[in-house]
This record gives sequence, C-alpha cells and structure tokens, in this order.
Amino acid sequence: MATIRDIAELCSVSVMTVSNILNGKTDKASKDTVERVLDAAKSLGYEPNVYARELRQKNTRLIGVIAEDINMFTTPPIIEAVMAFCEENGYRVLVKNLRMYTRWKDNWYRNDKEIASVVGPAVRELKSLKAAGMIYIAGHSRDAEPFPEDPGIPAVLIYARSLSGKCTSVLIDDAGGARNMTELLIGKGCRRIGLLCGHPDNLHTIRRLEGYKEALLAAGIPFDPELVVYGNWERAKAAEETRVLLERKADAIFAMSDEMAGGVYDCLNSMDLTAGKDISVAGFDDHVIAGYLHPALTTMKLPLARMGREDARNLLERIGSGETECPVITCRCSLVERDSVAEKK
Repeated sequence: MATIRDIAELCSVSVMTVSNILNGKTDKASKDTVERVLDAAKSLGYEPNVYARELRQKNTRLIGVIAEDINMFTTPPIIEAVMAFCEENGYRVLVKNLRMYTRWKDNWYRNDKEIASVVGPAVRELKSLKAAGMIYIAGHSRDAEPFPEDPGIPAVLIYARSLSGKCTSVLIDDAGGARNMTELLIGKGCRRIGLLCGHPDNLHTIRRLEGYKEALLAAGIPFDPELVVYGNWERAKAAEETRVLLERKADAIFAMSDEMAGGVYDCLNSMDLTAGKDISVAGFDDHVIAGYLHPALTTMKLPLARMGREDARNLLERIGSGETECPVITCRCSLVERDSVAEKK
C-alpha cells in the first residue's frame, strides 16, 4: 500500500508538503506541486488512513457496540439498525461480542465477577481506540449497570435499564404488548386466558404479566392466578404447562415467547387438538418460528430495528451536543395477526 513518503519521493517534495496537500491545506504550495502530488497519489493508489488522522484530531467518529451475545435472536437486527444509522451519519462501528450465553448459558447475569471479566476489557479497548461513544446491547431485559466504572464517554443501553441513570436506556414496551394481545383474545370472546410465563424474576415476565392483568381489569374479568403458569422460556417445559392450563379449562393460551408457543403446539398435537380451531394460541416476539408453525402463530413483533435506531440517534445527539440527560425510551411492539387465534363460538 502506498504511503505519503512514497508520494513525497516521487514528487521530490517533503512529507509535510504531501500531508498538507492531501488534507486540503494547499495555500503554501504552488498549483503545479498540488497537481503533481494529487496525480501521484492517484497513480500510486494511495488511500488515506482515516482513523489515524481522526485520532490525531481527537475525533475518531467511531462508535463501539458491546453485545452480550450475538447468538441471541434479538441482537443482530439491533446491530444492523445501529450500524445503518451510524453510517448514514458518518460514523463507523466496531462490534465487540462478549459471548456471555455461549460461555456461561443462563447463569452469568447473577455473577458480577464474570460480567466484569469480559465487559471491563471491552470498555478499555474502546476507550483506547478513542471511541466517541458506546452502545451496550443486553441479551434480555433487566435492570443493570454493565459498565464496571464510568466509561468517560457517552454510553447508552439497549434491552436493559440503567440502575444508575447515567446511561440512556431503550426498552421494549412489554406491558403494552401483553395488554394489546390480551385485549385481542378478549375481543375474540375468550374469558379464561391462560398465561404461559418465562422465569418468574425476569423483567419481560413481570411486565408482560402486568399488561395481561391490566387488560383483564379493564374488561371486568377477574384475575385467576390458577391460569398463570411458568414455562421458563423452554419449549419442553411449556408443553408440560400447557396440559395444566387445559385441565384448568383455559379457552386461550398466551405464551410470553414464540418458542414457548411452539411447546403449546406440541402439547395440542399430542392431544389431537388444533390451535385456532379448538383453542386460540398467541405468542410474543415474532421469532422466525412463528411463521413456520401450523397454523401460523399470532404474535407481537418486537421493535428491534426501531430500538437500534433510537439508541444510535440518542447517542449521536449526545455526542454532538454534549447533552448529559439520559432518558428511558420505550418502543412499542406491533400485533401480527395470523391463524392461531379465532373467534370463540
């Protein structure tokens, strides 16, 4: 790869002269010298080291993205949206994948030592590269403070809420999505709606349960705790709990994830029952599985791309303005109606 020194030797001028001309400072060079340098740069295929130049100017226009695990299905669409927005606005993105679920399965998020062991080095690397800002993408919604210390640059969280309030947080409107889905089922004539939850202490579970209760209350339907069971986000466990809900005379089943809805289908198939015919079934996430289930699953689509863009927009605005306010931004889910929910006869 050609260097500034190569151009200087070809044109018999100093390295400083070439550097000035390539950076647009042509007032101290003759027109002939400027033309020779530019022609030489083109003929040699010179490509400027943009990062080195920005580093000298202390303006790298680099955004660091730290993902807890890109194997989580929610993470890639968020990263794609972040990268698109940053690129549209003249920023480059460096992604650090912490591989937390790959390393430690579902046990890591209770272990501060394990979290710090991978987050700390990632943050320090991005700071050493003079990143203008950082985006942290959590694998699941929770209250968290992922940075082991003040990063010293603007930072925002996606899919998690900052405990300290020092970072902007972009979250899913879990309660609103669950409320809307429960309202749909009520509108179809269902009154004993079984709720298939994730882990009891998970924020997605807690907020979606709140939305479910709100919809029942608004419709004048008493809340029955017997209709709330826990599938722990697992398809096999969800299939077991579906049988419990059917024994308790549920006339619809609302699963808090599409994967658990797959467990509902497994149970129904084993009993020669059909979703959307014998009982209404709804999910949450609009995971790829939702369209492949038969009949296709009615579900709530997560606003992942919108979350990525909102987070990136907030970060770049903070970088540009020096604003220190860190709001909590909530993005609404959207209902996707398919064939698994039908009017109750």
